[in-house]
Amino acid sequence: MQQLQGAMSTHAADHGLLVAWGGITKDAKRYLSTQRFAIKVWTSEDVLDGLFAHYHELPADIQRDVPLKQVWTLAEETG
Repeated sequence: MQQLQGAMSTHAADHGLLVAWGGITKDAKRYLSTQRFAIKVWTSEDVLDGLFAHYHELPADIQRDVPLKQVWTLAEETG
């Protein structure tokens, strides 16, 4: 988190994005609460949700590098 803040300062960036595949610590969460939306954190779930939602819009070369196939399955009704 501090390295990202340093890089943002060096490059005069208003916003930063940290992809924390394994999550972030309590200290990092505390630090984020002081940043007033300057730093956004994406979890693994955020990255995968975005990938799945926009996969069809990605260029063909990226789709070749990350070959995914949509699979449909029956789900139990809830409610």
